[in-house]
Amino acid sequence: MTNNLATDPFESEVRAAFRRHLATLDPLIPTNFGQPEIDRPAPDRVAAAPRVRRGRSLRSGTAGLGAAAGLVLVALIASGLLLRGTRPAVASPSPLVPASGAPTGQATVLSPRVVASFGSDDLQSAVLSPDGAAYVIDSTVSTVYWLSLQTGAKLPILRAGMELAGSVVGNPRVLATGGQDVLILDDANSLWRWRPADTDKTGRGALVKLAIPDSVNWGSGVRALGTFIINAQLGMYNLYVVVPSAGQILKYPPAADGNSFPTAGRANWLAVSQDLSTIDDMYVDGHIFLVDRGKITRHSLGQADSWAPALPAGSAAEPNDPYYTHLAADDPSQDRGTFYAYDRNNKQVVAIRKADGSSIGTYGASAALNDLRAMFVVTAEDGSASLYWLNGGELLAAPIRHAGGVPTASPSPSVGSEPSVVASFGTDELSQAALGPDRASAYVIDTTVNKIYRVDLETGVKVALDVSPDNPSAPPVGRPRLLGSLNYLLIVDSNNRFWVGPTGNRDKAGSLSVSQLTFDAPPSFSWGTGVRSVCVVSGHPADDSEAGAFDYYVASPAGVEVIKYAPVTAGQTVSLHMTHGFDVNQQSAPIDDMYVYSQSVDPLRSGIFLVQGGEISLYQSGKPAPQWTFSRPISSSEQAPYYTVVAGDDLGALFAYDRANKQVAVFSGADGSYVRAALSSPALDGLSSMFVATGMDQARTLYWITGGKLMGALISGGSGGAP
Repeated sequence: MTNNLATDPFESEVRAAFRRHLATLDPLIPTNFGQPEIDRPAPDRVAAAPRVRRGRSLRSGTAGLGAAAGLVLVALIASGLLLRGTRPAVASPSPLVPASGAPTGQATVLSPRVVASFGSDDLQSAVLSPDGAAYVIDSTVSTVYWLSLQTGAKLPILRAGMELAGSVVGNPRVLATGGQDVLILDDANSLWRWRPADTDKTGRGALVKLAIPDSVNWGSGVRALGTFIINAQLGMYNLYVVVPSAGQILKYPPAADGNSFPTAGRANWLAVSQDLSTIDDMYVDGHIFLVDRGKITRHSLGQADSWAPALPAGSAAEPNDPYYTHLAADDPSQDRGTFYAYDRNNKQVVAIRKADGSSIGTYGASAALNDLRAMFVVTAEDGSASLYWLNGGELLAAPIRHAGGVPTASPSPSVGSEPSVVASFGTDELSQAALGPDRASAYVIDTTVNKIYRVDLETGVKVALDVSPDNPSAPPVGRPRLLGSLNYLLIVDSNNRFWVGPTGNRDKAGSLSVSQLTFDAPPSFSWGTGVRSVCVVSGHPADDSEAGAFDYYVASPAGVEVIKYAPVTAGQTVSLHMTHGFDVNQQSAPIDDMYVYSQSVDPLRSGIFLVQGGEISLYQSGKPAPQWTFSRPISSSEQAPYYTVVAGDDLGALFAYDRANKQVAVFSGADGSYVRAALSSPALDGLSSMFVATGMDQARTLYWITGGKLMGALISGGSGGAP
């Protein structure tokens, strides 16, 4: 998405940096050329303070900009001289680094190596298993092999004609993974589960047949399988099957024992049946992405939405239109990381940002990409990544991202860096802040003027939003009181009305059109004016919510009940339905804060954290979790902690603000054990709201409100380890 605002401070820095460096070049190079037009991709999920181009091409400048000036621009980007270095960074997804150092805008030439060769055999499918190995279908011998990515060793785990528990295995056709399992669908529509043995790295495991009573009705044309985790601790997942004969993606919740997918739970996932006979691939991460007739579409709540991949920057002057057939990703979480899509027309792999569909790189490998049948991405602990793919009878691999990422000019702030002011609102009082859906901005409530501001986390630029209903007959939006954010911005006003709006270009310009969410049943308590907290999660699996749905949690003013509302679609109307409620503790103090983990966090997929009377409790299935303890050592110089605000990251850690000691402590979300003090500073005095921004490199930045300021500090570098 291009931003040509003349007032953009980054644009000014680009101009100034150009002038400084052009002055050092040959005098024959003109210094009075027009300003280069910068192609600005839409903000990433978590934007870094250093704004790098991440593989996007720079458009050509005016006529006076010669080749030498272009080299200056490349040098500036490579050395990071254009980047801001004085602000705490929001950890960004690990940038895409061309393996061969090819310039931006050209296809990076991969250097593939052969991981394993099957000679002249025909390989048709491959997946990366949770045990770190590949599983490959060799259709020539109708066998599924376990394959070590380190040694290339292979071991057959399933072969057509095998007999198992009174059943005969058919020809394997489709592979998928779910939890700790590898799923194999044969041509008789029998589904087989291979579960690798714990800690075994030699290809040993157990094979069982999963019962799906109505699979005989699928016909012979099943196009793809997908899964979505609903209980990580038990390794349970929903199964999604692309069945052209039904014109549907059939969704099957698992039985309680995980060994079958009963017909009683089956549902049509697509809102409207459609032709699925040409589906080439499917990817499930909360949304469902379908690769069909060369196009990639994203579906939410059973319907295609507006997401679409941008046209790739090809290596040829006039490349053919892309025709995609396969899709892989380097991060399984919704809206995080990068897609890698095989473009059959141009024999290349295109890197596409999941969050907004922008094209951030292309990869070519001569004949090694002529016959790609399947692919997946492996990301190492040091941040490096490699693409694996089947081509003919070989499994090939090539690096696509090196450890360390794109170099920057100014060094990243050290872990535990000093707090700095992200944005100041003068003497105004701020009440709440939430990380924006674009992960590059924050939304802040200014109670002095009763407005919501969007704050760019890199530049600190703030814009007051003119929030209005999209329905002219709807009541006006009241004073904003609470904010929630996931893929949309949720606003709860002083009249306890819920409003939701998609963010994007309009909110940056100061306008945000919102829709009112209604309830199909009234709340079981009177909200009054004291609702303390609202949280938004994506299809919370504690109640087997639909993948891609948004669930809303509300804490009551009296602190005696928390209710959960889930969206229910009837025709074109979406209402909120109360699916469960539970007592907290009627003798406790009112709730000060609440935090609910989303489904992407392992192992807490049903955890609701409540802050009451200075203490934090975890509730699961409506009751306190007895196995969860929350304590930390207290030094002789400290007071007894009194917690008032909690936040979480994307890695399973809980951050708690201790008002008594003016510090934020990190705890394990899994068991409540103390990890360390994330930040201790007088700048935390008066903290009323906070959130943590987590990048794909696992660096974390803490943002908080105190008085009239939005503050920030890097609290954890990209170590890849515990917080």
